[in-house]
Amino acid sequence: MRRVQTNAELQALHAARAGFIFNDFTAGGGGAQSNVLHAADCTWVERMLGRARLQSRPAVRKVFFDTLEDAQSWLAANRGPEGQGWKRCATCWPDHMVPGNRLPARAGTPPATVSRAEARTGAASRAVPAPGPERWPAEAAFAMPRSRPLRLPVAPRLASWNKADDPGQARLAEYLAVADELLRPDYKRLRGPLAVRLDVGLPDSAGLLDHRDLDNYLFPLVKRLSQGAAGAIACAWGTKQHSASSYVRIEEATPAVTRPGYDCCYTVRTSASSQAEAFKEQIRDQLTTATPLPPGPVRMQLCFTVGPNRNWLNLWKPAIDALGQILGHTPAAGPWAPLDGRIVDLGLHRRVDPRIANEVLITIAAQRIRP
Repeated sequence: MRRVQTNAELQALHAARAGFIFNDFTAGGGGAQSNVLHAADCTWVERMLGRARLQSRPAVRKVFFDTLEDAQSWLAANRGPEGQGWKRCATCWPDHMVPGNRLPARAGTPPATVSRAEARTGAASRAVPAPGPERWPAEAAFAMPRSRPLRLPVAPRLASWNKADDPGQARLAEYLAVADELLRPDYKRLRGPLAVRLDVGLPDSAGLLDHRDLDNYLFPLVKRLSQGAAGAIACAWGTKQHSASSYVRIEEATPAVTRPGYDCCYTVRTSASSQAEAFKEQIRDQLTTATPLPPGPVRMQLCFTVGPNRNWLNLWKPAIDALGQILGHTPAAGPWAPLDGRIVDLGLHRRVDPRIANEVLITIAAQRIRP
């Protein structure tokens, strides 16, 4: 066994299609949900590479094993029993291998060997094609609601993290009570996955692309509606524009029939708590080679693949906070201050997959809106 030192080495091992890669998120005792053993040619290994810098160290520690027997022996001694301290990838299922055997090459592909020197320098990886563009999971996304809009008699309010006795909290509570009463006749009769849409009207004097982030408008509204609606909210949509009125609607979620248009599309995987900075770091580290969109308004959709018990609403803000490499960064601000006020059309989707357990898969599609 040996630790993978660079992304070039990881790419070469994936190209060789021999051996096993252990994704060691916690480097000891973190549990099976985070510590996953993959066959070297697993599609998840390709996703780990993404657009990472080849000469950089992998964002998450990785260990290479020549054989499954070697991997099982080391993991049992260093990470504990299988199923408690680590698990096998559900996609490539290396447990079908006979202990002691190497992973067989795919049909029509001759076995390859990679020297340690070639792997570290990336010499063997030069013939490996670059990963193709990410695929938007259209089968997991929902259409923007098009039912009759209901005009809000009060202006929408942004989420607030101030103290309970802050005047802003009182104004937010008043707005949420009004919106809930307006939508209650609809959501009480609806069953199954639900879709929410909020169209925010702003005065002409307000900067449309500065602050007033759509996810911060959507979060308190969807949280409030989730408490009363019989069906789970599977998607939330928000828009903002200069207008004298704001509108809201809720309906049964319907699958999207087309994929969104986008200038870029990325998929990232996280294992950390959304409350920890490591959650944002894991997203950022998988987007290191992304190019920021040109200045101007942006249309964005995010699809969150989560386990059945995950509160996906708490993922929105930290995930978007980590997208500075796509949206651009606020000047003279910290690392988690993207120019997300640029987003004038936002779609958030929830996809449930019990196999993912406590990890989160996030697909991001973004497009600059042309005049």
